[in-house]
Amino acid sequence: MYLENNAKTFLLVEAAANVSEPEIVAGVIWTAVTDGSDTLRYRAGDDAVHLLDKRKVENDETFFSMFKST
Repeated sequence: MYLENNAKTFLLVEAAANVSEPEIVAGVIWTAVTDGSDTLRYRAGDDAVHLLDKRKVENDETFFSMFKST
């Protein structure tokens, strides 16, 4: 259990260290507002791409367990 919790903590710390710069997120927001498309979801930066890719391949229990402490 200890190692499992440490692995989760490491993943969260690593993710927090690799968040997108505000300018990248602002650029994606600007695109979303001005591109004239019907797109509802935009990926804002490499961290979002990684997280959303994981979401696609994992079931709910596995995905959300990354964010829960035990």
